[in-house]
Amino acid sequence: MSNPLSELLARGEGGYGSYNRGRAGDADGRTIDFSRMTLGEVQALQHLPRQDPDRLFAVGKYQIIPGTMDMAVRGLRLDPNQRFTPELQERIFADYLISEKQPGIRTYITGQPGATLRTAQIQLANEWASVAHPDTGLSVHGRVGNNRASISADRTAEALDAMRTQYATNIQQGMSPEQAWRAVTATGPEAARTQQTPAASDAQRIEPQSPGQPALLKQGSRSAEVWDLQTTLHALGYTGADGQPLKVDSDFGNNTDHAVRAFQRGHGLEPVDGKVGKDTRAALIEAAKHPLVSEAAHPNHKLYEAIAAQLPAVTNPKVAANITLQAMENGITSPDRLQRMVVVGSDAYLQGPYPGDRVKVDLAAPTPDLQAMSDHMARQTAERTQEAQSRQQSHQPQISM
Repeated sequence: MSNPLSELLARGEGGYGSYNRGRAGDADGRTIDFSRMTLGEVQALQHLPRQDPDRLFAVGKYQIIPGTMDMAVRGLRLDPNQRFTPELQERIFADYLISEKQPGIRTYITGQPGATLRTAQIQLANEWASVAHPDTGLSVHGRVGNNRASISADRTAEALDAMRTQYATNIQQGMSPEQAWRAVTATGPEAARTQQTPAASDAQRIEPQSPGQPALLKQGSRSAEVWDLQTTLHALGYTGADGQPLKVDSDFGNNTDHAVRAFQRGHGLEPVDGKVGKDTRAALIEAAKHPLVSEAAHPNHKLYEAIAAQLPAVTNPKVAANITLQAMENGITSPDRLQRMVVVGSDAYLQGPYPGDRVKVDLAAPTPDLQAMSDHMARQTAERTQEAQSRQQSHQPQISM
């Protein structure tokens, strides 16, 4: 099947070359071949002053606005030098817009406990101005930027339910959750390819497993499950034994073993044996949703990294995370705001760009749980981003979220 939600949104939002400079329709039907531009070039135009005639606001098929684009780039660890192609736009849609920013959409499609159609529909309306709110039938953003709803709640329900049914079918046919998601969100020729049943040679590489029990992954394994494992570890920033970003090739070799052991140590799993069984698999699923600040997918990882670099190599990650948390709560929210850091005895002193942005942290003091600190920092960042976007919306017209 095709991607009915993507097709539906395209009717209300536009195509891969669509854009506006702040108001719906202000491009007068003109388009831009974004595949000829890098992601960094698009972002640079989005951050030009409002009065600049070259400024772009909402871009592409999914009308991505500046704040959302910035968060997607950080969250997905996208290379700013890659082209803003249709394929990249679809990846941002599937892996960020309806998975991370508006997670109720993905949880409904994938049939997660507690997920509801109404929540998914509301989140669609919050994200895209052309989508009607299920309760009012109107655009959430109808008061600004010439916005109006052209996609009814009945139509979004049809698209969401079709994808939910197909996802369940994919799982029943033996796809992993990640494969099933890729298949249900694929578009064009990719949609047909991902729906195909694996060839016998591929199936033979998947290790035998007991009914209802996922296969144990270890050195020598070669399967689609290993591809999923490597994809997750790569996104979290784990490297191979060669010190390079982990290669995604479905082959569980020395580099994957090294990355799994590093993940197990970081998450306090026992034993650290490089094998992916029930506990490690569960931890990986949770880490993909809620990464530690020591992992690259966390929104505050770069600040953590900058602070950890000033500490002895043997410093416990919990200590570095606690310093990061204290820094954020005292105005030092990003690496560029960390002007100076020194360690004197058992104390760390950090200075931000303003006189009031300073903090002293006792390195020997007890620290909260690493996951708890990481989740708290992620929530703080999400709230600040939402507040900034709300202020942006109140001061300028726009088309969609």
